[in-house]
Amino acid sequence: MKILSVLHFPVFGGPHNRNAKVGAILRSEGVDSTLLLPETAAEAAARVEAAGCKTLMMPLARLRKSLNPAEHVRYTLAFRHNVRDIRRIIREKEIDVVVVNGLMNPHAAIAAKRERVPVVWQILDSVPPTMVRRFMRPMLMRYATVIMCTGRKVAEDHLGDALSQKPLILFHPPVDLKRFEPRSETRGAARAELGFGESDVVVGNIANVNPMKGHMTFVRAAAAAKRVDPRLRFVIFGQTYDNHRPYTERLLAEAASLGLEFGKDLQIVNPGTRVAEVAQALDIYWLTSEPRSEGISTAAEEAMALGLPVISTETGSMSEIVRDGESGFMVAPYDVEAIGRHTLALASDEALRKRLGNGARAFALANFAAERCAALHLDAYRAACGHARAVQGLQTSP
Repeated sequence: MKILSVLHFPVFGGPHNRNAKVGAILRSEGVDSTLLLPETAAEAAARVEAAGCKTLMMPLARLRKSLNPAEHVRYTLAFRHNVRDIRRIIREKEIDVVVVNGLMNPHAAIAAKRERVPVVWQILDSVPPTMVRRFMRPMLMRYATVIMCTGRKVAEDHLGDALSQKPLILFHPPVDLKRFEPRSETRGAARAELGFGESDVVVGNIANVNPMKGHMTFVRAAAAAKRVDPRLRFVIFGQTYDNHRPYTERLLAEAASLGLEFGKDLQIVNPGTRVAEVAQALDIYWLTSEPRSEGISTAAEEAMALGLPVISTETGSMSEIVRDGESGFMVAPYDVEAIGRHTLALASDEALRKRLGNGARAFALANFAAERCAALHLDAYRAACGHARAVQGLQTSP
């Protein structure tokens, strides 16, 4: 079976990680996966290739959250060419199933439909506004053979009354549970590397620095909590980018105005490929993302696999993995007071941290294994192929 998965986002993130892991695992099942990326995604392509999944690159346009009309003109002008080029790849590689990563760039779905190839359409996050979801729903119903969603809430919010009209498979993003395993020696080395002392209580998250990840809420909650407990230290494991430089500058200015000393109280560290090692320095994990952002955060899953209690804002399907009082706490978006209150309770009670951390790891072991995610993808591919064959049989029967 030959799979073409199309992902328009150039910066390595959860969807790239999932495609790489699933593609590598399913090779043993006879699945030949290729991930098609934008030509600007060289770094992401290298990481996917290193994980054992093939990639292609081409000038893929993507819809941007921008008020600049030139961005949308470029997207519109490139649309037809992108569909044409994806159709060519489908034919040349004799693709059996096309995977569309995300709601907002339907190029691959249209190309697959025109080539009479089944489509597995994946809805991965809660970014699109309600009106956009409703606008896209008829297209989703027309072009998708099988729909995959990161959690029940994401599916309900996007599909609404059409929830039962297509085969639906829910999945958690995959985690390498062997790499993301708590180890005391790795924890000690990571804390020493980052300059944390034995008595420090370290709070952090894993997220590239951009507005969607809610780092402004992060620094405000950090400052409020640290005023009460000076042992608290904070770290953001993520990369900064030139296109988000004004946001990063505002973030650092906000932190300074609230009394957080950058480099001491608050660090921003690019972990590269060492997330599994450096994140072991943490005691508590925060997901402070915006209301319309995540589906299920791969980084939060990785933190849970490391045995960290998670405090998460309500976004996407996050409440389906963070069980309040069992593996962490759910809070309303922007609720600095609630984030601080739960953090202070965890900081002052090591037994509570351990209990919730153990609950988080137990949930991760039961639900986040990469093999489990790969098996669900294989189910989707087989269902898509089976449906396509059934439809062709109906069309050719006398």
